[in-house]
Amino acid sequence: MWIAVTLGVLSGLWPSGDDIDVTRHSPARGWVLTVEQDRFTGERVCSGESRSVSFRNGVATFHLGRRVHPGQAQFRVDGGPARWAADVAVEVAGKGAAFWTNDLKNSTGGRVHLPLSVLSGAESVAIRPNRDVKARSFPLKGLHETVAAAAAQGCVQP
Repeated sequence: MWIAVTLGVLSGLWPSGDDIDVTRHSPARGWVLTVEQDRFTGERVCSGESRSVSFRNGVATFHLGRRVHPGQAQFRVDGGPARWAADVAVEVAGKGAAFWTNDLKNSTGGRVHLPLSVLSGAESVAIRPNRDVKARSFPLKGLHETVAAAAAQGCVQP
């Protein structure tokens, strides 16, 4: 009994982290939109994820698999010309994209980051992680619907 009372009193001495309200929506099939509202700062941050794509802060991240090494990744938007993912790396890094993980075998985590602005209005993007792996195509309809839902929640993707 005393232990329960003591723990109850002590728990009030440390912040519980409840200054952030989190809500989740499903604006498109297979997608989850997470809205985080910080009651302390008033900041609202939205992120979306599906099985193989996620976005946050204006960056779409394509998850190619932990064993895939995308060090020489190229991408094509709607069948257009191939571009190097490295050409947009500085832009997405400036928006907070993480390029390294703690995995010593594949520090990229098999992820390719692209700015949402490059994908605006596109129907699909094909990504070839390197010359030894066949390109993989990602439909973007659910991504665009989820980004629009984020904007409706007050989150603009920079």
